[in-house]
Amino acid sequence: MSKFTVEVKVGVPQYTWGDGYHLNGAVSPDSILNTIVFPTLDKLTEGSVVADFGCGEGRIAQKAPFYSNRPYIFRGFEINPAAVEGFNRGFAHTLDRAEVADLTRLDVGQTRFDAALLWRVLHSIPKDYHQAVLAGIATTLKPGASLHVAVLSERDWKKVDLERLGLYRPGEMNDCYPVMGAALEPQAIFNWPLYFFRGGELAGLGEQVGLREVNQQPIREESGFEILRQTKPPISYDYVEFVKP
Repeated sequence: MSKFTVEVKVGVPQYTWGDGYHLNGAVSPDSILNTIVFPTLDKLTEGSVVADFGCGEGRIAQKAPFYSNRPYIFRGFEINPAAVEGFNRGFAHTLDRAEVADLTRLDVGQTRFDAALLWRVLHSIPKDYHQAVLAGIATTLKPGASLHVAVLSERDWKKVDLERLGLYRPGEMNDCYPVMGAALEPQAIFNWPLYFFRGGELAGLGEQVGLREVNQQPIREESGFEILRQTKPPISYDYVEFVKP
Protein backbone atom coordinates (compact mmCIF):
# COMPACT_ATOMS: atom_id res chain seq x y z
CA MET A 1 0.00 0.00 0.00
CA SER A 2 1.30 3.45 -0.85
CA LYS A 3 2.57 5.63 1.96
CA PHE A 4 1.09 8.60 0.17
CA THR A 5 -2.42 9.78 0.89
CA VAL A 6 -4.73 11.76 -1.33
CA GLU A 7 -7.28 14.12 0.16
CA VAL A 8 -10.13 15.17 -2.12
CA LYS A 9 -12.19 18.25 -1.29
CA VAL A 10 -14.94 19.63 -3.58
CA GLY A 11 -13.73 17.25 -6.24
CA VAL A 12 -10.17 18.61 -6.17
CA PRO A 13 -7.39 16.08 -5.53
CA GLN A 14 -4.60 17.51 -3.39
CA TYR A 15 -1.67 15.24 -2.72
CA THR A 16 -0.08 15.10 0.71
CA TRP A 17 2.83 13.10 2.01
CA GLY A 18 2.09 10.62 4.78
CA ASP A 19 5.63 9.32 5.19
CA GLY A 20 7.22 12.14 7.13
CA TYR A 21 8.24 14.14 4.07
CA HIS A 22 10.19 17.16 5.22
CA LEU A 23 12.16 20.00 3.66
CA ASN A 24 15.55 18.39 4.14
CA GLY A 25 17.09 20.98 1.85
CA ALA A 26 16.10 23.65 4.36
CA VAL A 27 18.80 22.51 6.79
CA SER A 28 21.36 23.90 4.37
CA PRO A 29 22.57 27.44 5.12
CA ASP A 30 22.28 28.08 1.37
CA SER A 31 18.52 27.44 1.24
CA ILE A 32 16.57 30.56 0.34
CA LEU A 33 14.42 29.90 3.40
CA ASN A 34 17.49 30.61 5.48
CA THR A 35 19.08 33.36 3.40
CA ILE A 36 15.99 35.44 2.60
CA VAL A 37 12.71 34.18 4.08
CA PHE A 38 13.63 33.68 7.73
CA PRO A 39 15.66 36.94 7.88
CA THR A 40 12.58 38.77 6.54
CA LEU A 41 10.32 37.14 9.13
CA ASP A 42 12.82 37.95 11.88
CA LYS A 43 11.97 41.63 11.38
CA LEU A 44 8.45 41.00 12.69
CA THR A 45 7.57 42.17 16.17
CA GLU A 46 7.29 39.77 19.10
CA GLY A 47 4.07 37.76 18.97
CA SER A 48 3.40 38.30 15.26
CA VAL A 49 1.57 35.45 13.54
CA VAL A 50 2.89 33.81 10.36
CA ALA A 51 0.53 31.59 8.35
CA ASP A 52 2.04 28.49 6.78
CA PHE A 53 -0.33 27.34 4.05
CA GLY A 54 0.31 23.67 3.32
CA CYS A 55 2.28 23.25 6.54
CA GLY A 56 2.40 19.45 6.65
CA GLU A 57 3.63 18.26 10.04
CA GLY A 58 5.55 21.49 10.51
CA ARG A 59 8.25 21.07 7.88
CA ILE A 60 9.13 24.79 7.95
CA ALA A 61 8.41 25.44 11.62
CA GLN A 62 10.82 22.63 12.52
CA LYS A 63 13.66 24.38 10.69
CA ALA A 64 12.97 27.91 11.91
CA PRO A 65 14.71 27.54 15.31
CA PHE A 66 18.00 26.77 13.55
CA TYR A 67 18.01 29.79 11.26
CA SER A 68 15.61 32.31 12.78
CA ASN A 69 15.33 34.36 15.95
CA ARG A 70 11.64 33.34 15.88
CA PRO A 71 9.80 36.33 17.35
CA TYR A 72 6.67 35.05 15.62
CA ILE A 73 4.10 32.28 16.06
CA PHE A 74 3.25 29.81 13.29
CA ARG A 75 -0.34 29.05 12.39
CA GLY A 76 -0.50 26.17 9.96
CA PHE A 77 -3.16 25.18 7.43
CA GLU A 78 -3.06 21.70 5.92
CA ILE A 79 -5.55 19.51 4.06
CA ASN A 80 -4.30 16.24 5.59
CA PRO A 81 -5.84 15.67 9.06
CA ALA A 82 -3.08 13.24 10.06
CA ALA A 83 -0.43 15.86 9.27
CA VAL A 84 -2.32 18.45 11.32
CA GLU A 85 -2.39 16.05 14.26
CA GLY A 86 1.35 15.54 13.87
CA PHE A 87 1.97 19.29 13.78
CA ASN A 88 -0.06 19.98 16.92
CA ARG A 89 1.48 17.04 18.74
CA GLY A 90 5.01 18.11 17.83
CA PHE A 91 4.44 21.74 18.83
CA ALA A 92 2.24 21.13 21.88
CA HIS A 93 4.82 22.89 24.08
CA THR A 94 4.61 26.08 21.97
CA LEU A 95 1.96 28.55 20.82
CA ASP A 96 2.20 27.20 17.25
CA ARG A 97 -0.96 25.48 16.04
CA ALA A 98 -2.33 23.97 12.82
CA GLU A 99 -5.81 23.23 11.53
CA VAL A 100 -7.37 21.33 8.65
CA ALA A 101 -8.12 23.60 5.71
CA ASP A 102 -8.78 23.34 1.98
CA LEU A 103 -6.77 26.11 0.32
CA THR A 104 -9.16 26.19 -2.62
CA ARG A 105 -11.91 27.30 -0.22
CA LEU A 106 -9.94 29.07 2.47
CA ASP A 107 -11.88 30.58 5.37
CA VAL A 108 -10.06 31.97 8.42
CA GLY A 109 -12.85 34.28 9.54
CA GLN A 110 -11.65 37.73 10.60
CA THR A 111 -8.10 36.58 11.32
CA ARG A 112 -5.36 38.53 9.55
CA PHE A 113 -1.70 37.52 9.41
CA ASP A 114 1.54 39.48 9.66
CA ALA A 115 3.22 37.27 7.02
CA ALA A 116 2.59 34.00 5.20
CA LEU A 117 4.26 31.13 3.39
CA LEU A 118 2.98 29.02 0.50
CA TRP A 119 6.05 26.84 0.07
CA ARG A 120 6.21 24.06 -2.53
CA VAL A 121 2.43 23.72 -2.46
CA LEU A 122 0.67 25.55 -5.29
CA HIS A 123 2.06 23.35 -8.08
CA SER A 124 0.29 20.33 -6.50
CA ILE A 125 -3.11 22.00 -6.70
CA PRO A 126 -4.93 21.87 -10.07
CA LYS A 127 -4.11 24.88 -12.24
CA ASP A 128 -7.71 26.09 -12.44
CA TYR A 129 -7.59 26.84 -8.71
CA HIS A 130 -4.27 28.71 -8.55
CA GLN A 131 -5.76 32.19 -8.76
CA ALA A 132 -8.47 31.34 -6.23
CA VAL A 133 -5.87 30.02 -3.78
CA LEU A 134 -3.76 33.17 -4.04
CA ALA A 135 -6.84 35.38 -3.82
CA GLY A 136 -7.99 33.59 -0.68
CA ILE A 137 -4.58 33.94 0.93
CA ALA A 138 -4.39 37.62 -0.03
CA THR A 139 -7.54 38.31 1.96
CA THR A 140 -5.92 36.88 5.11
CA LEU A 141 -2.94 39.27 5.05
CA LYS A 142 -2.62 42.53 6.93
CA PRO A 143 -1.57 45.58 4.87
CA GLY A 144 2.19 45.45 4.47
CA ALA A 145 2.37 41.72 5.17
CA SER A 146 4.73 39.60 3.06
CA LEU A 147 3.81 36.35 1.29
CA HIS A 148 6.63 34.00 0.31
CA VAL A 149 5.83 31.51 -2.46
CA ALA A 150 7.90 28.77 -4.10
CA VAL A 151 6.56 26.78 -7.07
CA LEU A 152 7.96 24.22 -9.50
CA SER A 153 9.62 25.78 -12.53
CA GLU A 154 9.68 24.65 -16.15
CA ARG A 155 13.46 24.46 -15.68
CA ASP A 156 13.05 21.45 -13.36
CA TRP A 157 14.53 18.06 -14.23
CA LYS A 158 11.13 16.36 -14.04
CA LYS A 159 9.79 18.55 -16.82
CA VAL A 160 12.92 17.86 -18.88
CA ASP A 161 12.58 14.11 -18.38
CA LEU A 162 8.86 14.16 -19.24
CA GLU A 163 9.65 16.13 -22.39
CA ARG A 164 12.29 13.60 -23.40
CA LEU A 165 9.70 10.83 -23.03
CA GLY A 166 7.17 12.79 -25.09
CA LEU A 167 4.82 13.06 -22.11
CA TYR A 168 5.04 16.76 -21.23
CA ARG A 169 1.92 18.90 -21.75
CA PRO A 170 2.71 22.64 -21.53
CA GLY A 171 0.32 24.69 -19.41
CA GLU A 172 -1.36 21.62 -17.89
CA MET A 173 -1.01 19.39 -14.85
CA ASN A 174 1.52 16.68 -15.70
CA ASP A 175 1.64 13.21 -14.17
CA CYS A 176 5.20 12.91 -12.85
CA TYR A 177 4.92 9.31 -11.68
CA PRO A 178 6.73 7.99 -14.80
CA VAL A 179 9.87 9.98 -13.90
CA MET A 180 9.87 9.97 -10.10
CA GLY A 181 7.12 7.90 -8.50
CA ALA A 182 8.54 4.56 -9.55
CA ALA A 183 11.89 5.44 -7.99
CA LEU A 184 10.21 6.14 -4.66
CA GLU A 185 7.69 3.32 -4.41
CA PRO A 186 8.02 0.77 -7.22
CA GLN A 187 5.01 -1.20 -5.98
CA ALA A 188 2.67 1.77 -5.87
CA ILE A 189 0.49 2.77 -8.78
CA PHE A 190 -1.00 6.24 -8.62
CA ASN A 191 -0.95 9.54 -10.44
CA TRP A 192 1.41 12.31 -9.34
CA PRO A 193 0.08 15.49 -11.00
CA LEU A 194 2.27 18.58 -10.80
CA TYR A 195 2.18 21.91 -12.59
CA PHE A 196 5.35 23.55 -13.92
CA PHE A 197 5.23 27.35 -13.82
CA ARG A 198 6.58 29.46 -16.66
CA GLY A 199 8.91 32.33 -15.83
CA GLY A 200 6.91 35.31 -14.57
CA GLU A 201 3.65 33.33 -14.37
CA LEU A 202 3.50 33.28 -10.56
CA ALA A 203 4.21 37.00 -10.27
CA GLY A 204 1.44 37.69 -12.77
CA LEU A 205 -1.07 35.64 -10.78
CA GLY A 206 -0.19 37.55 -7.63
CA GLU A 207 -0.70 40.89 -9.34
CA GLN A 208 -4.13 39.76 -10.56
CA VAL A 209 -5.28 39.25 -6.95
CA GLY A 210 -3.91 42.55 -5.70
CA LEU A 211 -0.48 41.51 -4.41
CA ARG A 212 2.69 43.45 -5.25
CA GLU A 213 5.81 41.51 -6.23
CA VAL A 214 8.96 42.79 -4.48
CA ASN A 215 11.41 39.94 -5.11
CA GLN A 216 11.51 37.26 -7.78
CA GLN A 217 14.27 34.77 -8.52
CA PRO A 218 14.95 31.21 -9.68
CA ILE A 219 16.10 28.86 -6.93
CA ARG A 220 17.29 25.27 -6.58
CA GLU A 221 16.44 23.27 -3.48
CA GLU A 222 17.14 19.69 -2.43
CA SER A 223 14.37 17.10 -2.65
CA GLY A 224 12.70 15.91 0.53
CA PHE A 225 13.27 12.32 -0.61
CA GLU A 226 16.68 10.78 0.00
CA ILE A 227 16.73 8.59 -3.09
CA LEU A 228 16.03 11.60 -5.32
CA ARG A 229 18.76 13.62 -3.61
CA GLN A 230 21.15 10.79 -4.45
CA THR A 231 20.07 10.23 -8.05
CA LYS A 232 18.68 13.51 -9.39
CA PRO A 233 19.69 17.19 -9.53
CA PRO A 234 18.21 19.68 -7.04
CA ILE A 235 14.65 20.77 -7.79
CA SER A 236 14.18 24.01 -9.73
CA TYR A 237 11.65 26.46 -8.31
CA ASP A 238 10.52 30.01 -8.90
CA TYR A 239 10.50 32.09 -5.73
CA VAL A 240 8.41 35.25 -5.41
CA GLU A 241 7.97 37.51 -2.41
CA PHE A 242 4.73 39.48 -2.50
CA VAL A 243 3.53 42.29 -0.27
CA LYS A 244 -0.09 43.12 0.50
CA PRO A 245 -0.52 46.86 -0.29
